[in-house]
Parts: sequence; structure tokens; C-alpha cells
Amino acid sequence: MASILSNGSSVRPIEAVVPGRFVRNRHGVFYCAQVDTPNHERRGGIRFGDVLQARGDLIAIAGRDAELTGLDVRNTVFVDTETTGLAGGTGTYAFLVGLGFFRDGHFVVRQYFMRDQSEEKAMMFAVSEALRRFDWAVTFNGRSFDFPLLTTRFILSRIRPRLDQLAHFDLLHTCRRIWSRAPFAARIGLRLGSLESALLAHRRPTDVPSWQVPEIYFDYLRSGDAKELRAVFAHNVEDILSMVSLVGVVDSVMGSWRNPGTVDPHAVAGIGRIHEMDGRFDIAAEAYSAALAESLQPETAARYAFALSIIHKRHGDWTKAESIWKDLAEGKGRLAAAACVELAKYLEHRLYDFGRAYFYCMSADGLAREVSFPMGGQLSEWALEHRANRLRRRMNAAHMAASSDRAS
Repeated sequence: MASILSNGSSVRPIEAVVPGRFVRNRHGVFYCAQVDTPNHERRGGIRFGDVLQARGDLIAIAGRDAELTGLDVRNTVFVDTETTGLAGGTGTYAFLVGLGFFRDGHFVVRQYFMRDQSEEKAMMFAVSEALRRFDWAVTFNGRSFDFPLLTTRFILSRIRPRLDQLAHFDLLHTCRRIWSRAPFAARIGLRLGSLESALLAHRRPTDVPSWQVPEIYFDYLRSGDAKELRAVFAHNVEDILSMVSLVGVVDSVMGSWRNPGTVDPHAVAGIGRIHEMDGRFDIAAEAYSAALAESLQPETAARYAFALSIIHKRHGDWTKAESIWKDLAEGKGRLAAAACVELAKYLEHRLYDFGRAYFYCMSADGLAREVSFPMGGQLSEWALEHRANRLRRRMNAAHMAASSDRAS
């Protein structure tokens, strides 16, 4: 029922805007809404029910967390919060907590809402009790934002946090590792909405920008009118449903990247980077080679070709490494300079060809000077000068030794 203010405008309470029920526990009362989506429905070609078959071993590799190896989506909770601010800290409240999970042929999103601060403890207690039923959690940027914020609110409400018991799969960091070099990432970024568009071909019919959510809630606190909160509840559901679909996408690309033409080569290269970071160099080389055999943007191709060359170097396959370095050395920029340094090192220390090593050292110096920002490490001015001076001494020593041999 909407109430009428003295100015004639109507004020609609939350129960008149978002279907749900009031829940009472020993700490008070809060409002709870629920949205059920049948498992046979799809988002971006991903059938929700198929996500139940996601392989924990592949998710663990993608998430770089061995705790995820046994992940069972049936016992996984998807968590997303709507808050009074984006900065975090003790002054930021999670006024709406959405928990998504599979039950009885549906994917259920249960939303816990506090009408004002007095209902926070009751709401947080209910959230804590709900989390007890799960072993794994999926978020999007939850490691940096949602989980620390919820932990703070649990502690301030004097409720034991239930988050440490959950093995946590943060989709944001995984998606960054896999798709950071994809062409769409440079155009539209790697926000959840961007990934929906690029990977799921999903466009929300209507949505409220995340930055507007706090102000909508503050307006509700001032006026008591929940009319605009309908969009916030819908936004929370959309975020969670997209997280489910993204788990399906990650599982799919991690399991099928070896099949030519089935996965974007930029994603295949990103998967190679994941394997390289965790020391699985043979698989990383396989992924890099597969990606480079497809059509990559030139800068991305150069980046991963250099990464592949370092793996060849690690394995002592100098012929393949040298071939890549020579190709890269013909280009411009940091990677060309780095390739020249690798050639200089190879020629100096393995072939003892000090003259050619000096040539590539000076080429690296020239390329480094053309870059607008200063370089460090082996490409710093000091390091290149030190290498060049050493090569001059070795060339002079070799020349003197040769002269002595001729005289003898």
C-alpha cells in the first residue's frame, strides 16, 4: 500500500515495489526477496543448468588457487552486494546482499535488504547463517571489495564472519588474466557489464549504473519511497546471473582451448600466461604457440612471442629462441629492445661472438631511447652502457689475442 504525503505524492514501501517478505530472527527484522530462474534458461549461449558440470580442476587453474580443485557448483554461493559507497571502510554499509545458489532445478537469488541501519544486525545474522551451508563462493571483485566489506559489517554487528571457511573464486582477476589482451578489453574494459556484452552477447533491458546505487538508497532513507529501488534489486540479480554464466565461459575456454578455432586466440594466450605464472612451462608454450598460429593483434603477438622465446631459452632450445628474437628485433619499442638484449646475451655468453653481441646491444640502446618513458632493468641506460663497455673490453681482448697468435 502506498501512503499519501501532505503534498499529494505517494510513497511506496519496499513490499509494494519488490515482491518479498519480512523475516524476523533474534536480532530483529529485515526484508527478503527472491528470484528463481529455471536451469534450462540461457544467457549468452550458456545454459544455467550446464554450469553445474563445471570442472573444479579447470576452475582452480584459472583462479590460480588449489583450494578450488574440488569445487562443486551445487555447493557454491554467488555473492554480490549493493552498498552505500564504493570506497569501503567502516562508514560503508552493505544495504543489499544477494546470494545465488542452485536448488531444485532452479538458480535462486535470495536478496537480504535492510530498510535502515537498525535492521543491519538481523540482516547480517541471516546472511551469516545462509553462508554456513556452502563450501565455495564466487564473486566479481569480491576479494578486494565485497568480502572485506562484509567482514567489517559482520564484526561491527558482533557476528562471527562466515567467509574464511569459503574457498573463493574471484571472476574479475581470472577474466583479467584470460582476456586482458582481447581487442574488446581495450575498447570497453573488463567490467562485468563489458564482459556480459563481449562474452555473453547479453544486454540488460534496463539497468542502473553502479555509481548511482548509493544515492538511490540515500533517497529512499530520506523519503521512505522505494520506487527507485526496484532497479537496484534487478541490477543485483543481473550481476549474479552473469557471474553464473561467466563461470560457464571460463570452464568452457579452459577445457577447449586446444581445439583450433574454438577459442579466441587472445584468450588462449591469456591461458598460456596463467600456466606460465604457475610454472607449467610446457603447457604455456603449447598455448602461446597455438595463439600465435592464429590472428592476433601485432602488439599482442609480439608480447606472447617474446614470452614463448623465454620458455625456449629456459628449456635450452636456443634455435627457436634466437629465431623469435631476430624477428622481434626488426620491430620497434620495448619488446624489440628486449629481444636485442637477449640476442646480445646469447651471442656473448654462448657463441662468444662479441662483435654481433655489441651490435645488438647498441641496437637495444637506440630502441630504448626512442621510447617515451624510462626503462628499467636490463633496458636501463646504466645496464646497457655497462654491457656495451664489457663487450668493448672483450672485443679488444679477443683482437689482441688474435694478433698475438698471428705474431707467433
